[in-house]
This record gives sequence, C-alpha cells and structure tokens, in this order.
Amino acid sequence: MKKLITLLAILISISCKKKPENEAKPDYELIEILDINPKFINQDREDIEILKKTTLVEGNSNESLLQNAFRFYLNYWEFRKDYYVKSESQYNIDSANAVIDNLKEDITVVFNSDKFAILNKPSQGMDELSDISRTDDIWILDGNVWKPYLDYNAKFQKSKILDINSDGFTDIILQGGCCDTESMSVFLSDKDGSIKYTQEIGLIGITKIELKEKCQSKIEVTFYQNEDYKKNAEFNCKLNKFVLK
Repeated sequence: MKKLITLLAILISISCKKKPENEAKPDYELIEILDINPKFINQDREDIEILKKTTLVEGNSNESLLQNAFRFYLNYWEFRKDYYVKSESQYNIDSANAVIDNLKEDITVVFNSDKFAILNKPSQGMDELSDISRTDDIWILDGNVWKPYLDYNAKFQKSKILDINSDGFTDIILQGGCCDTESMSVFLSDKDGSIKYTQEIGLIGITKIELKEKCQSKIEVTFYQNEDYKKNAEFNCKLNKFVLK
C-alpha cells in the first residue's frame, strides 16, 4: 500500500511539473496563410483610378521606370492632397506638399530585373501624414511599359529579395505590420522571369521570421499571454509555398 501511495505521489508530481502555469490560448489563429487565386484578386480601386489618369512612357530602361514611377506617385500624392484640402486639414496639406516637392529625388530603385523591379518611395502610414515612412512597391514590365503591380493589397511594406525555393530565380517577400500584427506577401518568379503573387500570410503575436534561401525559411509566432503557446510555419519546396507545421 505504501508503494502504491508513493507511486501515485510521483505521478502527481510529474503531472504537475509538466502542466504549464499559464494555459491561456488565443481565440484567433496566430498564423493565417492564404493561397492566392489569380481569378479572385481584388485590385485597389483608388490605385486603378490613379493609374488610369497617369500617362506612362514606353521603354524598359531605368530612366523609363523612374519617370513612370514619378508620374504615378505624383498623381497619388496630389489625390491625397486634394482630400485634405476638402477636409481643411492644413497640417496634412503641408505634409503632402513637402512630399511632392522632394518626390523625384525620393524614389529609388532597390532591385531591377528584365521583367520586374522594386522601388522605394515615401508612404503614408495611417490616415494622418505625421507618420510618413519609406516602403517598397513592385513594378512590372508590361509589354514595353513599366507599371505598378496592383494585384496585392498589403502595401506599405519592406522587401526581402532571395531565391526562397531554390529554383535559381529571384523571389520577393514583402513584409510589414502595425501594432500587434504583421503581414507577409509572397511573390515567386516564373521561369520566364515574371513575378507571381502566390500567398498572403497574417501573423498576430510575437513573431520570429527567418527568411533564408535553399528552402530554409521559417516562421514562429508566440501568443502574447502565454509564451508556451506557439505556432510555426515553413517554406515547403515540394509544395512551393509556406505551410503550417
């Protein structure tokens, strides 16, 4: 009987040690992965209207790329300025004017290939213009004309350029966030050199992102209220996409 009691005491002790002190779990997913279906991509209507009003020049050179970028972003900032004029927000009008005055010099080429490029330019954060930052956009060569790539909606991000799936072609990850959330937009290169928007990944929590080549990219997200509760994802080269582990 004493042996049985001793055994039960040991088991209870082990069980208590294994049981985490904090059992809090989120009522949402820490990692959400959306595979993009080209048929259901919704382009930003504002960007589409601005592009329609922008006169683009032909040519595949850096000069043509920067010229078209300046014209497009100038129309964007003029649009923002008109909005603040109507709302009589003088501070934001002054901020928009400051961006417009320096816009040509503030657009730079981060990366350029035969079919797509990454441009860094001024961006507005939330509704106000007090938090203007620098973010990256993807541009594509459509025929013989450089145009902004409007298929993705998660703008205001920074880019990471790498061969994520080890196929010998350059891929792009756009990554950024605000407050307690972060997003990743995944773009994979095709064999013809063009770029394709393949996944959108939403992260909520304490994130640890390792973007590496040779199929070694990993994501770990920890729940804020319980450091023992984690979710993981990795890039699977056989499936050619990020998957939950």
